[in-house]
Amino acid sequence: MCKSILATDMATHFNLLNKFREAVHSEGGFSPAQNADKQLLISVLLHAADLSNPTREWETSKHWASLVSIEFNSQVEKEKEMKLPYLPFMSTENDESKAKQETSFIEYIIEPMWKDVIEFLPELDFCMENVLANKARWKGFIKRSNPGSAIGSSSSRPSLASNKSNGSLGSVSGVGGGGSGSFGGSNKSEDEMSFAEREDEEES
Repeated sequence: MCKSILATDMATHFNLLNKFREAVHSEGGFSPAQNADKQLLISVLLHAADLSNPTREWETSKHWASLVSIEFNSQVEKEKEMKLPYLPFMSTENDESKAKQETSFIEYIIEPMWKDVIEFLPELDFCMENVLANKARWKGFIKRSNPGSAIGSSSSRPSLASNKSNGSLGSVSGVGGGGSGSFGGSNKSEDEMSFAEREDEEES
């Protein structure tokens, strides 16, 4: 079990998946009855579960993605305060950068990993349906933030400043004014809504 927990470290992600692919497609076949293959399978499944947020239905996935964004931004702030090196991709200043972060995460990490898992466990194919649907949502946010060739400054787009006091997505401010509320709030003007809020309202 300790090995499986250590395998959730993203530093081992690609190596773990390569081993899994090689084992599944090996000439002798993949046999979970063998100790080595069993350990590998447990490690892959625990790692996949750890990164399963994009495989959830939209409302759940959106909520957890927002909490992760708050956590990442808080970590970057602390690292800057302590004059420590930080990873720029962890900082999301607005909905557009958050949507780009989620889209890249899905395309380069989640999709390849879950394709491998589903190849071995096809009954989990519904997870990939959610992954693709969620990716389309995030791409929709990016398109909304850049209609045509008109790209505004980040200050003119709704922000997702973290609100640490209540755990919500935080202050949502828009062009020509601002307001505060959580993701999915109501009674805001079109300009004051985040991309996700507008998406949800259009569908309702």
